[in-house]
Amino acid sequence: MVFSSAIKRWFIISLSFFGGLVLMFLQLPLGLNWLGSLWVVLILLYWALMMPQYINVGAATCIGIFLDIVYNTTIGTHSLGLVFVVFCIIKFRQKILPLGFLKTALVIFCLISIYQILLFLIQVYTGNYCDIWSILGGAMVSALVWPPLALLLFNCQRKFRI
Repeated sequence: MVFSSAIKRWFIISLSFFGGLVLMFLQLPLGLNWLGSLWVVLILLYWALMMPQYINVGAATCIGIFLDIVYNTTIGTHSLGLVFVVFCIIKFRQKILPLGFLKTALVIFCLISIYQILLFLIQVYTGNYCDIWSILGGAMVSALVWPPLALLLFNCQRKFRI
């Protein structure tokens, strides 16, 4: 029984990350391409908030390196940002969980803003071009997407009892 619940847990988590990757690779119009990468980050933040014993800083490092390879950025750029925000969400998990969807969306807005500011600073330091206006836009879209995404993942988590 324990073995089947572990398989079920990892299957649901992997399936949600696969869905985030599919959404990340969708071809968006040229001005909206910054919306794609945030899906994986939001899913990572959800699982780190709900199941920090399985999805933690190590998973954030692996996903960050994967995003670095996909976006052809300096290795460690996304990892640094993801490790920082995942550490924050795990550290303050007990204070974030009772807040509810809307206040948690505000926390997600702040965390995504910090993540994107870290990415911007690293890209400026390495001499790469980055659009500063996408920082606020990506954080606002993430805050708007968070409640339905968290509700969907929570219902999957509850339905499959993981």
